[in-house]
Parts: sequence; C-alpha cells; structure tokens
Amino acid sequence: MVMTDTGKNLIRDWLAGQSPTPPSHIAVGSDSTAATDDDTSLGSEIVRRAFDSTTYSDDRMVEFEMVLPTTVPSSTVHLKEMGVFNGSPTGDMFVRNTFADVEKTTDVEIQFIEGIRIS
Repeated sequence: MVMTDTGKNLIRDWLAGQSPTPPSHIAVGSDSTAATDDDTSLGSEIVRRAFDSTTYSDDRMVEFEMVLPTTVPSSTVHLKEMGVFNGSPTGDMFVRNTFADVEKTTDVEIQFIEGIRIS
C-alpha cells in the first residue's frame, strides 16, 4: 500500500484546519503497475463503490471495507489493483495498492479491506 502525495496533502490540510472531503469509496482495477507516491488514479479502473464499513483502532489504524457482490461487475474480470478515493466517479486518491491477479466472476463475492496506519 502506498499513501499518495495527494492523500498526504489532504491529511495535512485537515490538520491545518481545512475541510477536505474524507475517503468514501474503494475502486478496483486491472493494472499491475507498481504503486507510487504520485499516483492520482488507478491504472485501469473497473468499478468504484462506496465503503460498506469503516473501522478504526487504538493502534493508529483505520480500515475501509467494500464488498463486490456477485452481480458486479457483470462479466469476468481480473483484478490487480485497488485505491481509496474521496468521491465517485471522480475524487482524490488517498492510497493505491497492487496485488496478485484475482479472477472475479459472477459466481464470486469479494470483500476488499484497505487499512491505513498513521505512523
């Protein structure tokens, strides 16, 4: 997981008393290009959905969860990346993560959890 420069700047703005829009969505895509600090979008976004839940703990961790039901998307796709955004269909990307290829079919529901630890 890479926290983007944009995400860091939004947290900075919040600490400085500004009112940035908080994270609200997880997007998944099919690009396996390594995540970098200056990423502003996924390489090849397939679907973006609002969080199903947000949890946080005393160890400076916040976790965002989103479930892709069997009906989304409507065909087989290969997922390799995810990001946390503060809007849909556009919005600022806070973090981006790549992972091993996951085949998503209409027979499978997938739960995505992205955690951010403030260190």
